[in-house]
Amino acid sequence: MSQSVPPEENPSSPSPSPAVVSRSLAWRSLSVAVFGVASLAIGVGLAPHIRGAWERLIPKPAVPASDGTSASEAAELEAPAVTWYQSQMHPWIIQPFPGQCPVCGMDLTPVDPKRFGAELTISPMMVQQMGVRSQVVRTLPGQRMVRSVGVIAHDRARAVDLSLRSDAWIENVSVAAEGDRVTKGQHLYDMVSQDLLVTQQEYLRVKDNDKLKAVSLRRMYFLGMTDRAIAALEEAGEPLEAVPLYSPVDGVALSSPPPSGR
Repeated sequence: MSQSVPPEENPSSPSPSPAVVSRSLAWRSLSVAVFGVASLAIGVGLAPHIRGAWERLIPKPAVPASDGTSASEAAELEAPAVTWYQSQMHPWIIQPFPGQCPVCGMDLTPVDPKRFGAELTISPMMVQQMGVRSQVVRTLPGQRMVRSVGVIAHDRARAVDLSLRSDAWIENVSVAAEGDRVTKGQHLYDMVSQDLLVTQQEYLRVKDNDKLKAVSLRRMYFLGMTDRAIAALEEAGEPLEAVPLYSPVDGVALSSPPPSGR
């Protein structure tokens, strides 16, 4: 027949009293509550910093607008204006919410958001000290002054040589010197030549014979008579003692004409 023996009690490990257990639970609960409140306060204080850093690192995707504006313009119109705050004593301290400078403890002051864009702004005092001058941008042709040595000369391809083709006496010279400007049809001088006088007489005698007239006409052209002088000869009906010479082009005299009497 079996008999149960009760366990022996260890006198060296007494059981805790109910008062001690309740105090331990109270301290644990208080510690958890204090830790929770501290964590909540830290989270509330760091939330703007974390949000601003997150928005800077991962910006929101731009959605194109339906009215034809670009996505960047629509984002600028819809996005609320962000006010930035800066320390006056320590300009590198900038944040998107008010507060105090962590270095000097002064209150942060709001600044113009344009300072953080692509536009460069300079204070009026700095502009005056630097001597900055502004002007409206205009489109002008590019010019550059080059100082060099050169020679001005006439175009020989366009020059006309009016030289005497027979022994003649020059009269009534109209061009005074080299460089005088002349016009087309202007009288230059008159020529008195025995060869021209004989050729005119032959032309008048044979003007009814086309073949001989053509030979005399070619001879007068060879001696330097112009169409205008030949027309004057036919109108007068007698030889011209002084055959006039006219300028065939507009231009400038490149050399002085021979003086009268030669």
